Amino acid sequence: MVAQDIRDVTKKFGEAFNRGDLDAAVEIYTEDATFLHPNVEIVSGKQAIKEFFDAGRAFLGLKRLNFEILESDYDGNLAYERGIIQIDMEPEGGQPIVDKGKYVVIMKRQADGSWKVAVDIWNSDLPQPIPK
Repeated sequence: MVAQDIRDVTKKFGEAFNRGDLDAAVEIYTEDATFLHPNVEIVSGKQAIKEFFDAGRAFLGLKRLNFEILESDYDGNLAYERGIIQIDMEPEGGQPIVDKGKYVVIMKRQADGSWKVAVDIWNSDLPQPIPK
């Protein structure tokens, strides 16, 4: 049961994000969560993470996230999940972009028994652009 509860956190996040409900999407994070996105400083706190996703939707045209969970486990009140992510973007006036990468999340069991993400990190598999 706990293993499924952990996997359901990612499912809930993806479903909410993909329907454009960022308020529901960020509910999977703890209040003091950290988001470690490539090429930017650490984003700290649930509200800052929501603002980051809002900006990504506006600037990059973030449309859809798809997750493939490869592994998850827990011990006591801590859990982790590792997987593959696909990010579909449609920047305004630009060509659609599909980015693929990998992610790891660390979750903490809450007082009510639910699981929330405390640390979220991902990185792209696309090659880094080479300056000309």
